[in-house]
Amino acid sequence: MDERKEILQDTIDRLIETALQELDQKLPEAGGEAALSHISDQIRQDAQLDEQHRKLMLDYIRQLNQVTCRQCRHLYRQGALDCVLLLRGLGVIR
Repeated sequence: MDERKEILQDTIDRLIETALQELDQKLPEAGGEAALSHISDQIRQDAQLDEQHRKLMLDYIRQLNQVTCRQCRHLYRQGALDCVLLLRGLGVIR
């Protein structure tokens, strides 16, 4: 990844993190992190689950989280691009 893309990615990650923190403060129930953490803890402590199924479930949660993060970054980037296109179309910027 070249330096400009890395800087852009870091900036987007910080902006997303800030926006999510603000969301958590305004609407604590919207985040769902506490619920996910509770579910993960239950999976880890469930005596009825064998190690293979436990690992599979935790891996699924981890993979789902990674996909969601990638989608969030993509949507944020696309939203910024769409905003610029809209402002150009309205003649606000060139």
